[in-house]
Parts: sequence; structure tokens; C-alpha cells
Amino acid sequence: MATRFIKLSAPVLVAFTLLVAYCTSNPFAPTTAEAQTIGNAISLVKPDHPGGKGHTKKEDKEALKKLTANYTAVQKPSADKPRAFYIDRSVIEEILKQTDCKGLRIYPAYASKTAPFKPRLIVVGVGVGPNGDMLDQITTYEDKGTWLLKECTVIECDDKCPNNCDGTTY
Repeated sequence: MATRFIKLSAPVLVAFTLLVAYCTSNPFAPTTAEAQTIGNAISLVKPDHPGGKGHTKKEDKEALKKLTANYTAVQKPSADKPRAFYIDRSVIEEILKQTDCKGLRIYPAYASKTAPFKPRLIVVGVGVGPNGDMLDQITTYEDKGTWLLKECTVIECDDKCPNNCDGTTY
């Protein structure tokens, strides 16, 4: 499958860049309690399960339920603090079938900066960049002085729990 590109004018590129900056801003960025201080620099705590980990054992799944209970004890689910989101398999498959897609990156987002915030998830495909870094598959490229945007699917999801779940599973 060949990668297709779309030519962008300068105003469209600026608007797209602002949209990406807004969508990828993270209102849930780590606080200093979630980061380690090394000298004067703050370094994020390394993940326990880089790239994720599948669990099949009953006792592991029960332990994960306790983790979600910890979250809901702190965040008290509401319209602006959803317990979970639902994303249809077909929409996820649209991203995963993209050329060179290795996984997903999920960004928490808000539709508004003021209440009601209208929480969202923004889901993008991730691929390996030229330096071996894992990059979102919405990266812009320059070709002979013209900016091009890699054609891709990005998911916006606002189908959330408690609106769309029974709240008993996780």
C-alpha cells in the first residue's frame, strides 16, 4: 500500500499545527509527585510496562480492577472525569491497518478549556521514525519546499462511562 500525501497551503498548515498542538496538550501531565528530580532536571518515572502488557491470569486481572478502583477513588467519575471510554473495533482497525503502524498513542483531551470540559480521547497510529523514535503518524514532511501531510486516520472519542457502561467490570 503506497503512502499518499496531501499538499497544504501555509494557512492550512498553520491551522493544522495549532489543532495538533491543542489535541496533544495533556491536561493530565505528571505532577512533581509523579516525576523524579535528578539535579535540577525533572525526569518522568519510567513505565512498569513499556508499550503495554497483556494479562490473562485471573489474579492479574483482579489486581488491575484494584488499580481502576484507585483511580475512581481519586477522580470520582462525572461528566468531566469519565471512568472509561468505548472505541469501536472497526475504528481502531482503521488506524492499525495504516502502513508502518506499530501501535497506538492515546491522548486525553478536552473539547473546551472551561467547564463543561467535554473530555475526549484522541487516538493516533504510531510508527518508527528515521531515528528509531516512536512517532505519531500525523507528522508533516517537507518535499522540495512544499509541506506535505501524511494521510492518516485519527480517532476522536467521547463515548464515555458512566454514560455507556454498567460500571461493574473495571
